[in-house]
Amino acid sequence: SQVVDRLLAKKPDDRHQKPAELIEDLNRAERGEVPLKLYKPKKSRKHHWGTTIGAVAATLVVAAAAFIGYQYHKSGNAETVVSEAVSDARQLMVERDYKQAKDKLDQVIADYSSDHPKLVEEAEQLRDELLTEQKRHLETAARSQVESAVREAKRLASAGKHAEAEAKLADVQSLRAGRPELAAMLSECRDAVDQSRAAHEKASAKAKVESAVREATRLSGKRQFDKAEAALRAVAGLR
Repeated sequence: SQVVDRLLAKKPDDRHQKPAELIEDLNRAERGEVPLKLYKPKKSRKHHWGTTIGAVAATLVVAAAAFIGYQYHKSGNAETVVSEAVSDARQLMVERDYKQAKDKLDQVIADYSSDHPKLVEEAEQLRDELLTEQKRHLETAARSQVESAVREAKRLASAGKHAEAEAKLADVQSLRAGRPELAAMLSECRDAVDQSRAAHEKASAKAKVESAVREATRLSGKRQFDKAEAALRAVAGLR
């Protein structure tokens, strides 16, 4: 790689001048970025082994020191990143933003679980707590929505607005999946709406028949028998 080629460069000026430069190149390589300085080794037919061995030895010393520093820096950086992610996730949980909180925890667990398994234990534990809390929150929210819909449907049905009552129940039908208690609540309310509609229709039909009978009686008293029969025929289907 470019980093290794520059480490083993023949000329000192072509190598990393400071451990910090090597650390930066290692970070860049890990991120898939190009190094600070591109270096292309030149081919040479003459080999000065004494100079080459000395240069390699010096380079290895610098590389070892830089690698140790890089690992220390990486470990410290990982601890900071994980700590910040856990802190942010806790705050997002307070705000009920479970999706973003889970995304943050999933990211640091994926990034550091292989190299720093101990470091991400708190993040993994918090993710488990998040999933439990999120499920409990969803269940509470679903129950609240269904109860609200049931109350509104009953109110609409008592006012004779049965189509609106059914639409209100239909809005929360998806929440009954996997929740038998909510499914039973919705089913009971739908039965109540149906009974209310039937009672409303029966009362309406009775009122129309009684009105037609009164009108037919009045017309008969005036010997308008044809009109009286027509008034009764108009409600014959309501019997």
